[in-house]
Formats: sequence, C-alpha cells, structure tokens
Amino acid sequence: MAKDDYQVIAYKVLVRLYVCLKARFGGLFHVLKETLDYVPEHKLYYGHEHSKEVNKMVYPSKQRYDKRALVKASVSFNRNIEPELASFIEGMENKAAYLKALVREDYERRKKG
Repeated sequence: MAKDDYQVIAYKVLVRLYVCLKARFGGLFHVLKETLDYVPEHKLYYGHEHSKEVNKMVYPSKQRYDKRALVKASVSFNRNIEPELASFIEGMENKAAYLKALVREDYERRKKG
C-alpha cells in the first residue's frame, strides 16, 4: 500500500470514531474534530464518502423533532417509463418548492369545491 492509502484509512477511522463519540457524548470531542480539520482533505476526500459517514448519525433529539414536526414524501420518476416527467423535474431549480406549490394548489381547490 502507498503512503496515501494509509492516510486515507487513518482518516476514515478518525471520522468514524468522531461520529460515534459525538453521537454518544455530544460536543466533548472538539480536539478530535480539530485533528480531522487539520488533515489535508485534497488527499483524503473521495467523492461523498465523508459526508455519508457524518450524516449516518442523527442525534436522538433531531429524530424526535423530525417524527413530531415533519412529514416526508418521496417521489421517483423513472427515466425509461416517464422520460418527459423526469427531464422536466430535473430542470427544476427548486423541486421542493414546486411540489409544495402543486400540493397547496390542489388542497385549496379541494377545500373550495
């Protein structure tokens, strides 16, 4: 293995350790965070691996808030079956706002009639 490979492995271990410890004990591990910030990311960051690692852990308070306050809906468009819809929605700058406007419009129409 090359030296850079060992650095990548060490960095991934540090990221996982940081995420686990932060989720378990809160913000007590700022020293480890500073260490992670010191590592040159241009050598160690490949794609979205880092962001996926960090986003896997969710604070319990956030989970409770999301369960209580949010309704999530997901819509998938198949490029093979609905190519016109898929390309239309891909062209949207703000997909969430567009879908919310459609739902709001339909809700108002059903409420009146």
